[in-house]
Amino acid sequence: MNKKKLVWCLIFVLLVILTVYAITSQSSSFSFEGFISYICEANPWWITAAFACMLCYITLEGLSIRYITAFFGYKKSVRRSFVYSSANLYFSAITPSATGGQPASAYLMIKDGVSASVTTIALLINITMYTVSIIVLCLICILIKPGVFLGFNNLSKILIVIGLIIQSLCVAVFLMLVYMEQVLYRISDSVLRFLNKIHIVKNVKNKQDKLKSLAQEYKACCQSVKGHADVVIKVFLFNIVQRFIQVCITLCVYIGVGGKPGNSISVIVTQSLVLLGSNAVPIPGAVGVADYLFIDGFASLYSGDIISIELLSRGISFYSCMILCGGVVLINYILSTFKNRRIEV
Repeated sequence: MNKKKLVWCLIFVLLVILTVYAITSQSSSFSFEGFISYICEANPWWITAAFACMLCYITLEGLSIRYITAFFGYKKSVRRSFVYSSANLYFSAITPSATGGQPASAYLMIKDGVSASVTTIALLINITMYTVSIIVLCLICILIKPGVFLGFNNLSKILIVIGLIIQSLCVAVFLMLVYMEQVLYRISDSVLRFLNKIHIVKNVKNKQDKLKSLAQEYKACCQSVKGHADVVIKVFLFNIVQRFIQVCITLCVYIGVGGKPGNSISVIVTQSLVLLGSNAVPIPGAVGVADYLFIDGFASLYSGDIISIELLSRGISFYSCMILCGGVVLINYILSTFKNRRIEV
């Protein structure tokens, strides 16, 4: 881990501590002893199911990448794809706007012999389908239960709408790179020049070169899968199922702590909107934003201790997930270092 990632890791830990403190301080009756008792009283089968969903969530991320690389002739084991997924999720969590995830996955994939071009293609297709799947899932949810969105407070609604706009813009950029590459490049280049004039962006020539290189990578990506719509569709299905499984973590926790099973659809819709809204602010792991949206959205669905259910749900879906992914990355690093030393000897 380089110094930059270490700094972001420390910032992430600090944000977590501040967020947990801010959440728990909202309730004068909350205590960590009571929270432990709350967990012990939960239905163990539903909590186990929540952890199982979390494992499936990580696995599906890896299987999606594995499917694309296999299409190009690089067949990797499920175990290695789990490592790629863990690196992606872990470093995405500790860096703003999830900027560190894909480079970490790319490093491991290239190290395992996957060509740089195929690695780029696999990760670009996967992140695009990830974005599309969030939009599709949330639009379906809003159509099924529009009243759930209206039940959020104004700030939450703004965050959800901004999240939808950001995700939609990402998809729009991808489509423009496919069909209107030169138009998008000219727009982006003009924006860079303007930001350079008002002294916000420096070294504009380097930025322009990187922009051109990125545009060419996306174009190559699109050309490589042209005529293979089945590949993109299957990757989308991997991602939509992964998003749904992620939402089901909260559903399992909700039922496990005494929530009404009859509210299952509302829980799924609410958590999907929380997922969308948490993409609105470029904070590592959406720490604080996701917690705020959860408490606001579930206040009307859960009559029990809202602070405890938020901490338990987020603890499984995010914190436990990150601890597991970080552990996998660390073990992979140790084994890789040990292997390299044996080869040197």
